[in-house]
Amino acid sequence: MEELTPVIDGSGEERRLGLLMPDETNVCAAPFLEDSIPNNILTDDQIMQLITDPGRTAAVDIFDEHWVKEGDQKQHGSCNGWAAGQLLSKTRFKRGLQDGIVMSGSYVYSWINNGQDNGSALDRAMAELQSHGAPPASMCDANKIYRKDTQQFDAEAMKHLGFDAYAIKTKRGLDSALALGFIVGVAVQVNNAFMNYKGQGLIPVSTGNGNHAIHADDIRWNPTTKQYEYRPVNNWNVTWGNRGWGWTTFASFQQTMLRNENGQQSGVHQFYTIVSTQEAGM
Repeated sequence: MEELTPVIDGSGEERRLGLLMPDETNVCAAPFLEDSIPNNILTDDQIMQLITDPGRTAAVDIFDEHWVKEGDQKQHGSCNGWAAGQLLSKTRFKRGLQDGIVMSGSYVYSWINNGQDNGSALDRAMAELQSHGAPPASMCDANKIYRKDTQQFDAEAMKHLGFDAYAIKTKRGLDSALALGFIVGVAVQVNNAFMNYKGQGLIPVSTGNGNHAIHADDIRWNPTTKQYEYRPVNNWNVTWGNRGWGWTTFASFQQTMLRNENGQQSGVHQFYTIVSTQEAGM
């Protein structure tokens, strides 16, 4: 397999995009959010009520900069692992385990990169969260991306598992999940405009099937454009975007999100959320 081509982000740091197309022979066992959680697919009125509630706390007020700083994939193609690690990290935080631990995406990546730094398909990481979990990033740093370097953390990783990984198969499912406070793993297409985004306005929309995995942790309504906007958080430290995050519209996911709309399948990559975690002894 050809090695990933490095790109240079807005801060001049070398990054590698690591999101591969899914293997058609790999059938994910995760059930669909819409089919598996009764009443969790909301109407537009219900979504609007949730996200405009004056008592709602924005994700930016819940998750400070340390989540971005410790969730940096650095120069490896491990974006999928770090996106999955943040799903686990932020989900356990929101369920009350508020120690602020950021889980190691490089550990997750080490289980799915087949011994080469060539990226991985988005759906693979969800199975690893359920089977092997992840240790803290402070223990297994971003440069430990191969199994020979991560086996020593297996016992610790099994203390932090991500359960109930659900595939999101419609835009309504995506909107519902974020409105309900779930964290979602997403795929985006990266080009020069994306790499150099400094947090002013919306994240530029790139054309392509999706070559980079990140996560989204919030949704809002724009009354001027009359559409939902989403808060993706990158794995490139605080030098990208608005200290590591930005806002975008569904246009960023039109080509990347595998979904069924009006009886037709669109997109390539399956988006996911996890709705529960398990800690050792709990």
